[in-house]
Amino acid sequence: MKRVPLSDKVKTIQAIWDWYQVHLRLSLEEKGKLLDEVRSNRPVSNPIFFAMDLEEIDEFFKELDYLAMLDLIAATEAAIRLDYQTRAYHGKGDEISRHFRKLYKKARDRVSLEWDVLEAWKRLAPRTRAAVGDFCGALNLRHWLAHGRYWNPKLGRDYSPADVYDISYNLLESIGA
Repeated sequence: MKRVPLSDKVKTIQAIWDWYQVHLRLSLEEKGKLLDEVRSNRPVSNPIFFAMDLEEIDEFFKELDYLAMLDLIAATEAAIRLDYQTRAYHGKGDEISRHFRKLYKKARDRVSLEWDVLEAWKRLAPRTRAAVGDFCGALNLRHWLAHGRYWNPKLGRDYSPADVYDISYNLLESIGA
């Protein structure tokens, strides 16, 4: 089997979470200083925020959450695809590995994450059903973020970076990736 060349830039969800925590602290400090300036009617020290109202300032700082959630979901997708490839190349002899090997012989790496890989986990390993379902819900958030947010998403719930981290962690644990 011809193998896909793998990158050495793969990130873990833990590394992303740690990065987010550091930048969240820095961002909250900066936002606190800015809000103090606005509330005390002092001129804002950073020209980016001239003429922004409080809602616009909140939206500006919300971008860090969006970046973190997109990165967490993307890293989880990468881990799932790497698990798929590993099982297809070096199957463990279990049912899911056998299925992935057959799927790989037919479609190579042109498999759909949602419709081929995650559906197989739900069908062949029922213990993963809840974790896969939660992650598929978060994939709607990923699609919205990754495609420029040009539509009003129907996500079914609100997501925070902590929610996305937990969903990603639970899925990766349930499939053993």
